[in-house]
Amino acid sequence: MGLRACFFLLAIIFVLVSCLDSHGALVQAKKCRVPKKKKNKGDSCRKPKPPSKKRRPSPPPPPPVVFAEDVFEDDGVEVPDPKPKTPPSPQPEGPVLSSYEIVEEFDRDRTVYTQGIEIHKTCDDCEYSDFSSAGIYGASRVAEFNLESGKMIRSRDLPADEFAEGLTVLDGKLYQLIWKSNKTYVYDVDDLGRREVKEHTQDDGWGLTDDGTNLILSDSSNVLSFIDPSDFSLVKQIPVTFEGTDVVWINELEWVDGLIYGNVYQRSCIAKIDPSNGKVVGWIDARGLKDKVDEDHDASEESDPRPDVLNGIAIKPRDASRLYLTGKYWPKIFAVEEKPLNDGKPMSQEKIDEIKDICMVPVDARL
Repeated sequence: MGLRACFFLLAIIFVLVSCLDSHGALVQAKKCRVPKKKKNKGDSCRKPKPPSKKRRPSPPPPPPVVFAEDVFEDDGVEVPDPKPKTPPSPQPEGPVLSSYEIVEEFDRDRTVYTQGIEIHKTCDDCEYSDFSSAGIYGASRVAEFNLESGKMIRSRDLPADEFAEGLTVLDGKLYQLIWKSNKTYVYDVDDLGRREVKEHTQDDGWGLTDDGTNLILSDSSNVLSFIDPSDFSLVKQIPVTFEGTDVVWINELEWVDGLIYGNVYQRSCIAKIDPSNGKVVGWIDARGLKDKVDEDHDASEESDPRPDVLNGIAIKPRDASRLYLTGKYWPKIFAVEEKPLNDGKPMSQEKIDEIKDICMVPVDARL
């Protein structure tokens, strides 16, 4: 065999070897593309994956936040009211007449010409006190009495040329009005030790109470004025009417279960006034109390002063179940429970006309 033939043979062998190597690589590549689930542990195509770590179970999602305004009665979810409020008592569709039942009596200084009273505790462990504003020129004062015993605890006189009127206690302060003046005295209720002078917006002051926020003042007219105690500015006014007629000479006032109770001067009647519109929604006929103190006075043969008109309404704080009633020169405070007449049904027109005669003074009446 010649040299050229040898070289030709070697070239053929080289080509054959190259083809065999390429075919083996192709087969090996096909084996490596076998799906993972069919691959054996000994497969040398890919590096084995490290063992996966066990995942911790995810924490349960937090409970959904429920807002009070998103809860309805049928949701079955109770959300406490952050500021529980006592709903106002439902009122009938017409004025209701009430009487009363005396459940307790307390002795009282019979020389007090009562212009306003307030039942209050100065501490949690203290007994209830009767704070009284006493009128009459030269004898006006503010005094604190023990309610149970009637004994005086402390007193502060007013200048001789001032005639004391209504009072109320609000946020640790005692407010006292002066007749025929826009002056108001403000005391620390704990000891009556400090006295400030403030001026309200009206020309006169008769009765005084508060709704927990504002002072409420009467001035002999049929208008009640709401006063901001922070600066004594006028907040609003409401005209008081009963079945279309103005109610004037509203004197001593008390906030009772969402209503303003006010007795009419020279009448033994208490009007129950809706503070939203000034309408009288009911009356308490308390004429029997005046008769009782007159009879007791005559029987005791006490000297003057003789008991004068009803002029004191109070309740214990947050307790409207009893009214505490008294009057000018009365020797007693009567704790009474209100008793609606006629099963609490609205008065007839005939009774309305009668009550106007008994419980109201003429609109043009003058002192």
